[in-house]
Amino acid sequence: ITSGGIQAPPYAFFRDDILDVSLDQVKYWENGKYSMPNGLSIINKEGQGFEEWDSTSYNMILVNETKVFLDKHVNNTGDPFFAYVPIGNAHIPHSPPDKFLDGTNVAGSYGTRHMDILFEMDKVVGALIEALTERQLLEDTIIIFTSDNGGLKGKNTNSDQFGHLSSGQLRGFKGSVYEGGIRVPLTFRWDNGPIPKGEKRSQMIGLNDLYKTICGLIGVDVPVDQALDSINFANYVMDENLNSGLREWQHSWRYKNGLREEAIRNNDMKLIQHYNSKTVELYNLTADISETNNIARENIELVQLMQQKLTGPSLPLGEESSSVPSISPSVSCSDSPKRFKVKMKNIRIRIKCAHVAANPDYYCSRSAIAATCPSTCNAC
Repeated sequence: ITSGGIQAPPYAFFRDDILDVSLDQVKYWENGKYSMPNGLSIINKEGQGFEEWDSTSYNMILVNETKVFLDKHVNNTGDPFFAYVPIGNAHIPHSPPDKFLDGTNVAGSYGTRHMDILFEMDKVVGALIEALTERQLLEDTIIIFTSDNGGLKGKNTNSDQFGHLSSGQLRGFKGSVYEGGIRVPLTFRWDNGPIPKGEKRSQMIGLNDLYKTICGLIGVDVPVDQALDSINFANYVMDENLNSGLREWQHSWRYKNGLREEAIRNNDMKLIQHYNSKTVELYNLTADISETNNIARENIELVQLMQQKLTGPSLPLGEESSSVPSISPSVSCSDSPKRFKVKMKNIRIRIKCAHVAANPDYYCSRSAIAATCPSTCNAC
């Protein structure tokens, strides 16, 4: 699939780096919903693609293609294999199939299409485990399950209205450098290997560390000039007491028309700089996993030390709020008579925000308001 995945054209697959569709099978897809054999397919960005493109089938196609790949491996006994299966369940357009491959009903099973598609993700993982079991490959296969970013905002899915909170108690969502945008689950399984069952680990790692870790688990040497930003934590996976040489610093960035936000973590401490609003935040993640108590002003020397590791320029400490409390029901975010223009999804809207009125240095950037507003009204 292309870098646009199921979200953008061309709506087609590549096989061995060649577009897997002939020219006479290409059509131009307009935005809209289309009744297809497996469900209601959705196109959110118009463009060219396969004439039989069906967004509801994407994950089931991946399962079937993985089975074909595994069969080729079985026919070449002794050859190792690596399969990267980029399931698209969390991504829009959230178009669940009517039924999964085994006949299980999917669409309409839960309160929202987003929740239905997450249910399908469980079915996808189960189908892949079953495929490995049927081919007697399960016990000798390392299975890694993870995500490349945090969950979506509730207002983008409506799933929060049904009790599903993608980020749980974490602050922020996908596209943010708060924990809700960058902290993700990571699970290992290796039935015949030295990875223990039912244990948990708490050490900070990055997905870029998987490269050297997988090599470490299977005994492959990595050339000294390769994977320079990857750290092998294989020993730590196998034994929580073998925790020397692990990652000490972890970087996160948000780029959109330039560097907008940057975070860096060392042990329990996490520093965030918002370059648009020119604000600095410091959190102790052990004591404050929800990132509500900004302790930057109480730890100036630590802030300055961590700023030396940043990509962007060090920002001076201003009058940052020390906490992000919930707004009192008696307080209105519309109390200020001053209005601000905010660009959201290519539309300029006008809002009132007392906090921005009192802090003109924050300008009217939506991200700056959201990052510094001490309320949780979500008006931005």
